[in-house]
Amino acid sequence: MDTLMLVLACLGNWLLFSFPLFQGCLEMKEQANTIEILIEENAEYKKISPWYWLLPFRKLSLEKKRALTIMRNASLNQHQMKQMLLFFDRATAWLFVSLAGLLGGIAATNTLLEKLFPHEPIWVLCIVIMIIIGISAFNVFYRLSKKREQRLITKIFMGK
Repeated sequence: MDTLMLVLACLGNWLLFSFPLFQGCLEMKEQANTIEILIEENAEYKKISPWYWLLPFRKLSLEKKRALTIMRNASLNQHQMKQMLLFFDRATAWLFVSLAGLLGGIAATNTLLEKLFPHEPIWVLCIVIMIIIGISAFNVFYRLSKKREQRLITKIFMGK
């Protein structure tokens, strides 16, 4: 029964990492779509590389800096400006929830591995954690992909 509880704790913590990370990225994507409406193609507003999704907090920081520059140059009223700032706050909050899930997931995974394999070296834990983080990142990329979006739209409207 102890092992089952450890497995459930491990699974729960990793879900608390993966899906808040997705929600934070979803908030950032929504904010980015709104920002794109405000600008035309302009070299001054270079897009942030998608590779920064691997470092979500850095991505958030760079997107916020870019968005603030765009917002400063756009003719937004005070209400619109507040709405844009709320995007940042929501994304930041979700990413911190995700960070809490990551830390809990690491601790729960360590406890589970110590219970199941008491003499395994630390690098086994590191590999398992990197695999789980990779799966979580894939989950986020997949759920935010245009391909998935198109497939769901087709399924809804075509009944397939």
